[in-house]
Amino acid sequence: MKTILVVGATGGVGKRVVKRLENLGLPYRALVRDSQRAREILGDRAALIEADITIAETLTPAVFAEVGAVICCTGVKVQPVGGDTSDRAKYYQGLKFYMPEVVDSPEIVDYQGINNLVTAAHKYLPQPGTKTIFDFSGMNPSSPSYQEMWGVVNDGVMGGLSQSSFEIREDYALFSGQVSIANSGGFASTRTRNFEPAMNLENYQGISLKICGDGDRYKLFIRTEATWDGVAYAASFDTTQEQWLDINIPWVKGLSVTTNAAIDKYNNNHKLWQTPWYLYYWHRMLPHPN
Repeated sequence: MKTILVVGATGGVGKRVVKRLENLGLPYRALVRDSQRAREILGDRAALIEADITIAETLTPAVFAEVGAVICCTGVKVQPVGGDTSDRAKYYQGLKFYMPEVVDSPEIVDYQGINNLVTAAHKYLPQPGTKTIFDFSGMNPSSPSYQEMWGVVNDGVMGGLSQSSFEIREDYALFSGQVSIANSGGFASTRTRNFEPAMNLENYQGISLKICGDGDRYKLFIRTEATWDGVAYAASFDTTQEQWLDINIPWVKGLSVTTNAAIDKYNNNHKLWQTPWYLYYWHRMLPHPN
């Protein structure tokens, strides 16, 4: 199940939401401005992440990693004139006993802050009707899950000298290397293991990649068979150096079929989006020398 992000988790409403989620056994992450203070309010077991919705730069991919829903409990802070104790004892006695004052600016918190939160959520959360296959943002680089799933295959399998590597960084995965045409080589690739179980994408219209490239052309291969030399559906795409791009590849129109026996299988199963998906990888190739 996806994580629930609770914003304003140390407030009167927020801390009750956190307690309710804990009682239900639901995964959550509490967005707080001060972790130490939040521990005093929510306890040592609380899953915390520091950020401030009034400062857009703090709403990083790590805040929204693996998040499927956001519960917003923010609001301006109201306290007795002259301040309160650390546990807000005066506040909980009731403001009717004290003159109240609004500490935060409603415009900054309730307008600017919420606008920052919605903008970041729209940027980082999966959109309706989409399915995230791989998300490298905000993950621990030492996490074994993706490290074990991805690997490189270069032209060394046929005597070539190309080299490449695949590394998981803090907010992205980096595929890099050097392609050589020596010894009849000419490609470097990164790919996944077969999906187990196979992934059924029949209800989707295509696949989307978020890529920051080097200005060269790459290929995406998707396989519908577990064998390494089975039918593969391929699509080429161009990149712009040091610029993030959204590459959208629709089924059928954006994919061609490779391997000797592909055409017959493709003709018999032209609605390829109804087939499960086992594998995909990027494949970089040099142009054939003149």
